[in-house]
Amino acid sequence: MSKDSYWFRHDSTAGRGLKMRKIAHVYGHWGKGIYWDVVEMLRDSENYEYDNTEFDLVMLADLIGCKDSKKFIDWYHDCIKFGLLEESKNKFYSPALKSVMGVWESKKINGSKGGRPKKQVTENKPNKNLNKSESKPNMKANENHNRIEYNSIEYNSINIKKDVIDWGKLLEFYNTTFAKKNRLVNSSVKQKYQARIKEGYEKEDILKAMINAKKDSFHIEGNYKYCTLEYFSRSATLDKYGFEVIKKNKSYIPTK
Repeated sequence: MSKDSYWFRHDSTAGRGLKMRKIAHVYGHWGKGIYWDVVEMLRDSENYEYDNTEFDLVMLADLIGCKDSKKFIDWYHDCIKFGLLEESKNKFYSPALKSVMGVWESKKINGSKGGRPKKQVTENKPNKNLNKSESKPNMKANENHNRIEYNSIEYNSINIKKDVIDWGKLLEFYNTTFAKKNRLVNSSVKQKYQARIKEGYEKEDILKAMINAKKDSFHIEGNYKYCTLEYFSRSATLDKYGFEVIKKNKSYIPTK
């Protein structure tokens, strides 16, 4: 599993915080487990947020394996009341998750710039690499440094350029399947697909997921609103649609 794609901090005392204890008091251990399932979905969502319409919440409940959507929605409103989750502009998020991911993103940016600057060696400081001669050891040190730097660049280039998915074919298949007109697969979604491949999912699982989702009455009734390219880059979606053919479609009738 790539830490770059999926890491987020989870304090050992998180389950004993006052807000979590409140939700556990009402819903028991089920309430705590559902919270972490939702946080994992938020971690994999854009800006760590998710739509909070009733339709979206029912879909989210289904994605994390919660069969009682009414109980899930009641749990959601209590999480808002207790402060575990917050709402903003038709979306909801976990303030705790956003906080730790903000720190992580800052460190990631600093790391990509080389981290802290290296200390400068003064001219008067003795060179500990020198033995009998001064030129030969320095040449060896430079040679080793260049070799290490080259290997590092080569390794990073391989990992960055290693692309096991033909994005043009994936886009064409997606547009044909759902009658869409998407023009590209953005870089953040590409990273998610690549993360799935590294985890052991296969390209065929992605195509099967699209085919099976198209047959699901839930998506048919929603005019495939949620069948985005990003949606099929999620492990939960591939687990739901990528391995089994949908035998029994479930319908959802939104309440007024």
